[in-house]
Amino acid sequence: MGYMGVDLFFVLSGFILTRVHLEMPMNLPSLGGFALRRVLRIYPLHWTVLAAMAILGWFSLIIPRQSLDWQTLPYVAALIQPYLNLSSGVWNGVSWSAGVELSCYIMFPLWLAVMRRSPTAFMMLMVAVAAYAAWRAQGLYAGLWTGMPALIRGWSGFALGASIGLLSSRLQFAKWKTIAIELVSAATLVGAILHKFPPLVPLASGGLIFALQWRHGPINWLLSQKTLVYLGEISFSIYLIQNLVIDIENGLWPVQHFPAITAMFMLREAIMFAALIGISSMTYHFIERPCLSIFRKKKLPVLQASTIALTA
Repeated sequence: MGYMGVDLFFVLSGFILTRVHLEMPMNLPSLGGFALRRVLRIYPLHWTVLAAMAILGWFSLIIPRQSLDWQTLPYVAALIQPYLNLSSGVWNGVSWSAGVELSCYIMFPLWLAVMRRSPTAFMMLMVAVAAYAAWRAQGLYAGLWTGMPALIRGWSGFALGASIGLLSSRLQFAKWKTIAIELVSAATLVGAILHKFPPLVPLASGGLIFALQWRHGPINWLLSQKTLVYLGEISFSIYLIQNLVIDIENGLWPVQHFPAITAMFMLREAIMFAALIGISSMTYHFIERPCLSIFRKKKLPVLQASTIALTA
């Protein structure tokens, strides 16, 4: 159920964007800055990965040229493949979620302008509605990544996170309550994954994210360690690059579809993870960070590095 990490991300993205942009002015300079940040956050790295795949495929280096659908490349480059219901020729398969996320960004400013002045009771109702929508979406479309099912997965998760973020901006909880919510939500999330029950994942994720904002509890302590913070900063690179690294590894060191768990196989996987972290670190420092520096040059609001990574 590794695919459920994408649904957790949609909730997290909606939550963080709402908290960071809670007081964003609804004027053209502010909205233009918001749009520019989103575009520069996603497209440069996305195009870099596609360029690497195209070069390797064009010369049949690791990736066979015939395995790539060159006619769909413009659609994938524009990140509109989910809206075209493409089930093949998707190149870097994981990029579908970035395309869905873009539609959430487009709707976000209008949603925020309407909702942020709403009464607290109405916000609670919106959290309940979004939670039900996310529950239903996972019951119907868990794991689906193209067409309307993909859009519903992303929209419902993002709406849940954004609604929780808006509501939490008006609430205060005692320390022991936030720790209790944190532990119960984490246990529910683990249980949902172990028992393969997707509908609980976005709900438990929302509860966990809601509790973590107060920075109490053991899970918050764990996630605050330097190594995990850095992995959070380069997480967008890890996410977009993983398929490319796996394809290269499979081409250089092929294994059976269901390989035996031997010492040699574990060594192979360790090398793959080390390569993934190393390459992701380089793309973060040489592609993502230079693009983020444009914010400072244009005097646009700059999010904290770890927050920007998570809102990719």
